[in-house]
Amino acid sequence: MKEKFLIFRTLFPFCHLATYFSSNFPYPVVVLKDLTKYGYTQFRCKLDRTDLRICMEVLAKFHGTTFRLQNGNDYVSRALSYELSKNKEKRMNQRSKSVRNFLESISIIGLDCDLYEKIKLKLQKIERLETEIATTIIHGRFTRSKVFIKYADGGCYIQLIDFQSMTYDSPAIDFGRIFLTNLPDEYNVSSLEELFRSMLEAYLEKLKQEYPEVPSLLVEKDIIHNMILSYIYLNAQEIEAIENHKTILDMLNKISSLD
Repeated sequence: MKEKFLIFRTLFPFCHLATYFSSNFPYPVVVLKDLTKYGYTQFRCKLDRTDLRICMEVLAKFHGTTFRLQNGNDYVSRALSYELSKNKEKRMNQRSKSVRNFLESISIIGLDCDLYEKIKLKLQKIERLETEIATTIIHGRFTRSKVFIKYADGGCYIQLIDFQSMTYDSPAIDFGRIFLTNLPDEYNVSSLEELFRSMLEAYLEKLKQEYPEVPSLLVEKDIIHNMILSYIYLNAQEIEAIENHKTILDMLNKISSLD
């Protein structure tokens, strides 16, 4: 408990931990102030390009903090490494399950044989191997509903919530979820690719501002390499809300995520 407290206090200095004694949720939780009381509102509808960029910058700031923390050489950093190393087997088992479920899902129906086989081979490789190139602490459930925004005094203020799904994995999991769940119903592969590269550039620029020592080229490579992984981690509701699956998979192929 002491280690977790130190980790959360370092990541979220304006929050505190409390234990909520309940049979349904008997775990330490991060307690935040009432954001709506202070004028913050959630992103509820699908994000436009401007708001998606804002969320990418929020994510980059969070990842910059976690990269800095994991590369430290103090007690908190060592405690963090220990805590996160314990869920490695669980993470790999969940990945295998997600790969199998995805290959059996209807989202691959209608693909040409070559693309289907390419996806299958890539996922089999991901299932067997730890393919993360630049692993860090990730949010784990980074969606638009987890971001609160307030415009006041000519500025834009952001708060990120809900950290109970944090884990140690590829930053592509967070990046891919916020990107894929806010794509327009666009059937032009080149347009989706342009949007992806624009958001990746915004994310990397903010990441380097937050933590100049970050291995940004490795992070970029990791996100491109593992975008297909973020796609198969979408839940059933998120998958159902997407209409242009084939176009997305063609785009992932074009950016070399399936190689």
